[in-house]
Amino acid sequence: QREFHLPGASEHPATPSSMVAVPQDAGLQLWVGLDTGSLAVFEVQSGMLMRSFSCQGPEVVVCLAFCHRNSVVFALSAHKRVTIWDASSYSCLQKYPAELMTCGSDLSAMAAIDLQSAELSLLVLAGVDGSLCIRRITRRADRKLNCVLLWYLETAGSDMGCPLTALSYHAATDSVVLGDAGCHVELLRELREQLGTAVDMVEPAARGSAAAQQQAQVSLPGASRTSEEPGPLPTTVPAPAPAPAPASFPPREAARNEDHIADVHPEDVIDDSHGGYPAAETPELARDGYPGENSDTAAFPVFSG
Repeated sequence: QREFHLPGASEHPATPSSMVAVPQDAGLQLWVGLDTGSLAVFEVQSGMLMRSFSCQGPEVVVCLAFCHRNSVVFALSAHKRVTIWDASSYSCLQKYPAELMTCGSDLSAMAAIDLQSAELSLLVLAGVDGSLCIRRITRRADRKLNCVLLWYLETAGSDMGCPLTALSYHAATDSVVLGDAGCHVELLRELREQLGTAVDMVEPAARGSAAAQQQAQVSLPGASRTSEEPGPLPTTVPAPAPAPAPASFPPREAARNEDHIADVHPEDVIDDSHGGYPAAETPELARDGYPGENSDTAAFPVFSG
């Protein structure tokens, strides 16, 4: 039996609201979400508090999910914000609004799943409107995550609009147990088959893109496309392409002569510095990319899926 003493003052003690076990090389850790908006990390063997830090805000941490394959912890704050934490460095990798991850609704529960048979990691997200979506989790070169939408169900529970409050994956039967706020339990059987070909579409496309970049070479006349050695240089120089014909003026402009030069209005003059077309007006960029104010950042982070 171990006791874990939560951080906080005695007059305002913190209350645990969620927890998840996180295996590490040094031993098993226990991550605890608090109603003060903080995360506390304990060493299970000794019960010692290893780290305590804010979860990007004062809202209660209602759910935690650990992805073993990518070694990250997903934290849900007040059903409206998801933060992703590196389990080794305790650094915050990304932060997203919950509605961005659930296709439009607040988030009520989530679970991370490692499908050993398919060698992939999934994040199962349950919305407060009873919807269910599944995203594939992959690490990028900069150690951040891509979360690609694979599957979406508008109503996953027995009652339409009833929030899903509990998710649990059973690896032996490849099934997900769903519990809703109406005390009903549903079983999503054969998860791999439910996802269908969506799982197989992402990885081959990524491999094909990488292979295309590695095989891309400069193509010269007489050069080999398949060999790494460059081919012989061409013996003849191709004739230059004929110069494009000058752009024709509209009939109204062509009909004018020197005697009617004074009749040409300023708005009829074509600015040749822009290729024969009037210069396009560039609207002033705004905060978050909208017209009105200048800004160097986007409104929302880039989120695959």
